[in-house]
Amino acid sequence: MYVISGATGNIGSVIARNLLGRKEPVRVIGRKREKLKPFEERGAEAAVGSLDDPAFLKKAYQGATAVFQMEPPHYTSNDMRAYQRKLGETAKEAIKEAGVRHVVHLSSIGAQWSEGVGPVKGLHGVEELLNQTGAAVTHLRPAFFMENFYSMIPLIKQAGIIAMPIGPEISLHMIATRDIAEAVTRLLLSHDWKGTRTMELLGPRSYTGPEVAEILGKAIGKKINYVQGSPEEAKQGIIGAGLSENVADLFIEMYAALDSGRMAPTEKRTPENTTPTTLEAFAKTFAAVFK
Repeated sequence: MYVISGATGNIGSVIARNLLGRKEPVRVIGRKREKLKPFEERGAEAAVGSLDDPAFLKKAYQGATAVFQMEPPHYTSNDMRAYQRKLGETAKEAIKEAGVRHVVHLSSIGAQWSEGVGPVKGLHGVEELLNQTGAAVTHLRPAFFMENFYSMIPLIKQAGIIAMPIGPEISLHMIATRDIAEAVTRLLLSHDWKGTRTMELLGPRSYTGPEVAEILGKAIGKKINYVQGSPEEAKQGIIGAGLSENVADLFIEMYAALDSGRMAPTEKRTPENTTPTTLEAFAKTFAAVFK
């Protein structure tokens, strides 16, 4: 039995579909049964509940051959780091209680740092907790999600710009979430590693902000300019989008870490950590969402 947390998200949903397509036994976890029904219709077992509920998660992880573990963000939390720690502690106990032997954990580049990397420092703490379970754990550390640019669509439509508090000369590694899901699927099916380890996923190459604007603009048929906004402007924009001030502060810290190079890959690029979907290919999906 493969257990998938966050099964209705961009990554978890693809993992679940991949495994079901191979006729593997799958248990999908989500808060709402109606969102899990498409997986049930394909033969999955649904576990409806919250990842911060210890009794629920212990039951959901029972009988698992391998687990995909992730901590969904809580964008309105007034203490995001405490929320992440609670999820990590709950997962730790559930994995130990259920006797799970293999775990693939969704972390992030920069998770080697316990401070100075915004919400990623919470993932650092979760990594440490999961390393205490006795299970074989692979912490996947992917680069900046291409899907993050969906949040820029209102700004593109209103002002024709993409804005981040990151210098236009800074080149960031970027990855499509579907490529993360493919990597997780392969790891779950192999479940042959021992001990704990980290693996970075770097996407096909890195891109600057102006390159992103040009590529996405070409896909939607609209001129987009890249603007380096100030941290203060970015914070107000994040809060205006409905996120809490605590979460906004964490994101500003993360952007500063990306801008300074603190939040960067530690591995050299290899065939193993290079994924195939380019920003140009992702831009076709972006254009469909934009329209």
